[in-house]
Amino acid sequence: MNNDNVIQVSFQQNFIKDESKPMPDLKTGGGEVIQLRVPANAAGKGMRPVKSFSKFVAGRQKGAQPEMSCEEAISAYREKNRLIQGKPSYYHGMGMLYIEYGFFESAVDCFKKSIEIDAYSVDAYAGLGVAYLKLNNVDYSLKMYLTALTINPKLVSVLISVSNIYASLDKTALAIDYLCKAKVIEPKNTNILNNLGVLHAKTNNFEDAIKCWNEVIKIKPFELDAYYNLGIAYSEKGFVDAAIFMYSRVVKTGKGSAQLYNNLGVLYEKKNELKKALECYLNSYKMDGKCTEVINNIGLVYAKLNNYNKAIDSYLKTLDIEPENKKALNNLGLIYGLTGKFYDSISTWKKLLNVDSGDYSTHFNLGVAYLNVGNKTNARYYFESALKINPRSAEALMNSGSLYVQEARYDEAVGEFKKVIKVDPSFYKAYYNLGTIYYMRRQFLDCEAVMKKAVSYCPDFVNAYYYLGKLYFELDDGEKGLEMFKKIVEISPENPIALTDYAIMLSLQKRHEEAVKLFKKAVRIDKNYLKAYFNLGLSYFELKDMKNSERFFRKCIEKDPRSEWAQKAKTLIKKIEATVN
Repeated sequence: MNNDNVIQVSFQQNFIKDESKPMPDLKTGGGEVIQLRVPANAAGKGMRPVKSFSKFVAGRQKGAQPEMSCEEAISAYREKNRLIQGKPSYYHGMGMLYIEYGFFESAVDCFKKSIEIDAYSVDAYAGLGVAYLKLNNVDYSLKMYLTALTINPKLVSVLISVSNIYASLDKTALAIDYLCKAKVIEPKNTNILNNLGVLHAKTNNFEDAIKCWNEVIKIKPFELDAYYNLGIAYSEKGFVDAAIFMYSRVVKTGKGSAQLYNNLGVLYEKKNELKKALECYLNSYKMDGKCTEVINNIGLVYAKLNNYNKAIDSYLKTLDIEPENKKALNNLGLIYGLTGKFYDSISTWKKLLNVDSGDYSTHFNLGVAYLNVGNKTNARYYFESALKINPRSAEALMNSGSLYVQEARYDEAVGEFKKVIKVDPSFYKAYYNLGTIYYMRRQFLDCEAVMKKAVSYCPDFVNAYYYLGKLYFELDDGEKGLEMFKKIVEISPENPIALTDYAIMLSLQKRHEEAVKLFKKAVRIDKNYLKAYFNLGLSYFELKDMKNSERFFRKCIEKDPRSEWAQKAKTLIKKIEATVN
């Protein structure tokens, strides 16, 4: 049996892509982190004091020089505020000073003294919220903030801080609720709107997130963070052009970040605008030359552009930075394999196995690579190890069956191909491989059944039609056989091999005039296709047109004098010459 007829499954070309799934503070599928931006001055990034704090902080700032120690600042504060000594506001102001200098426990003591004097001192409760948060006592911080809100439910800064705490505890619904309360009080506060958009995005509610950020840019048309976040939201919703537009607004200001350019590159790649994608990734790389996700994306675009050398360089750069980067090792191994550098692919995938020994695709691809270098023993080892990881892998079973065919172990091959069909009844190549064995064994009815199955799942599968055509001729059903070869030509009308095979079958049915037309079309498409030239000469020979017959036989000799076709042509030319003489 000709083993070349058996179809094997090649490398699993699952290049690992750094897909941007723009979720706030979440790792994406490909590994990069895309954060929805909160403007630097947003409440909650650093707790801003409620308005009543300001006079004490200002008093301290006027009297205290930056080089003052905490003790000196406290002394100056006491001197300037001796008239209110013993009042809640005095201890409250001192507490704020301690926070400024990082003495949070002392701040707590001061705020508590303020509350002892005035149990309804909202500023003191809010101050305790700040101090406890600085001490990482989130529960007490939240309790103090909520107490402040029972006294005055309209403290915007406190509402924002409570929202931030709930967000940090993954209680997003509560976080949204408190931020909405803040929005009611200050509906045009762009920091609130922006942060509210972030929270909606965390719950995949991108419709409301988009509304929030659109409100921001109506109020502040040059609020770049809102454009950035809108780019992420539109991308998540699948509105690629809208996302590109939003990101581009930021880029035009000259303030595009490495992450923004990476996200923009992903969007252009989705549109298959690979050169624009590459330009964006390269801009990102210029800004952050150590970001392996970006370098991997550069490599993938180069691979898509068939610039494999630059793709390889990109992945090697990643591995210089991060030697165990699984994405880079996987993709590098694939490129080596696809470019015929099988030993390099084997070496690379073995490194990947050292990082992740349980990855099915790596075992499978190693099997394919060893198959390509003719090492059947190692190929079988890795296909079997792939099957241990995923016993229902149709691809590994297919290649295991193909190996059995190469070893002439046909019964075992049949068993493997049947397993493939059991796992995936639509795997048409498994039916085809079964059919080639049945044909070799002259089990024509079995061959017909499985080849018909193959074309039922893949109507344009010319290999199966070829075998069906051959077996019908074996069964002396020339008309059915011709139908199959005609079908191949209908599927591939410009394929010289298909045209020639169909023409040969027509010749076998004594339909030489029709055959001549097809042979001529084949040599017009491929001027060096010797099989077509020879059979064209043969058809003219059968038509008793010796002049044209000799002409095309001589074409065979002219094109390749040492070929098998040329030798056959020489023999027939002698017959023609003998006939003429």
